[in-house]
Amino acid sequence: MDPNAEQGRVTVDRVEADWHLHTYRLPKRVEEDPAGVGMLARIVEAAKRVHPSSTSTLPHATLSGPLAATLEVAREKGQLQQGLESAQRKLELEQRGLSMVDQRSDQTRGERISRLVLCANDGAERFYRHIEQLLQKHRPRVIAVVLDIDALQMGQRIVGSEKIVRLVLLHHKEAVSAALLDLFPISDR
Repeated sequence: MDPNAEQGRVTVDRVEADWHLHTYRLPKRVEEDPAGVGMLARIVEAAKRVHPSSTSTLPHATLSGPLAATLEVAREKGQLQQGLESAQRKLELEQRGLSMVDQRSDQTRGERISRLVLCANDGAERFYRHIEQLLQKHRPRVIAVVLDIDALQMGQRIVGSEKIVRLVLLHHKEAVSAALLDLFPISDR
């Protein structure tokens, strides 16, 4: 493991990107699961460049059988938002609601990962820049992962259609927890 991973930093092809993942808090369900132990380090270790000319990194993962099953359940329950613009709108509406609740409340809300963006691995650099902007605006409650599939496969395997899908947003905390456990399992399980 990269010694910098403990501090939320990862070195990728001599480019150092400060992920600040050490400040992220996993969903409670993930923290309480034995498979959640060391997950932030596994996420940082999976970070790679999103485009050959980019210095930004996102974690990359495999669309495993368990993850595909988790995503199918989420899709059937209406917990999956498809497309960048749709995900942006959903997150904006949620942020407005959270801001209103924060204004009325005297208590500080704990910030945990509660939303997960999954994207195809064949997007243009501009597409990944939009994802980076989305993450900056909605961190630390949103995390993004690049899957090892292209947009056509993403449409077929995640959305269940023949159309091209570059991005989906999981917007239910239980679905996000299940997906994170499927995405970054302990290697000797």
